[in-house]
Amino acid sequence: MAKLREELRTLLGRMRRAHPRRRLNEAAQRLDDLQASVARSVREGLRHARMQSGHLADRLRRCQPRAAVEAARADLLREKARLVELACHSHRRHADRLKAAVTRLKLLGPEQVLARGYSITTDAATGKVLRAAAEARAGQELRTQLHQGAITTTVQSVRD
Repeated sequence: MAKLREELRTLLGRMRRAHPRRRLNEAAQRLDDLQASVARSVREGLRHARMQSGHLADRLRRCQPRAAVEAARADLLREKARLVELACHSHRRHADRLKAAVTRLKLLGPEQVLARGYSITTDAATGKVLRAAAEARAGQELRTQLHQGAITTTVQSVRD
């Protein structure tokens, strides 16, 4: 029992430090940052492509080489398609990572712990979580949260 209590204390401490909503918010912020980075990269790529297009247009005005213009246009279209594909791939990869992180966070959530047969007992008056029998006193009203529903009990006696 002592070992199980210690494991429960460790798990509860870990749950407090890594609250799922906080980790989800951090993952969402990271995704926003990555999307902004991809957008900047795409804008920079387009700026570079426009600049290159301008240089090619100058050369065309000077030389009028139709084949070179067609080749440059084809290169530009290929580069544009490549940039779009890179942006889509990066977005999909980050969305998949976020989905996996959300799944992992759900597995660590209190609902999953309750589903495995554990319960959370609190002081019915204050809502303070009880971590040890010594925290309860005879006659005290307790609320125990189960996977499906909750029960309210009155302490008759306390044993350590």
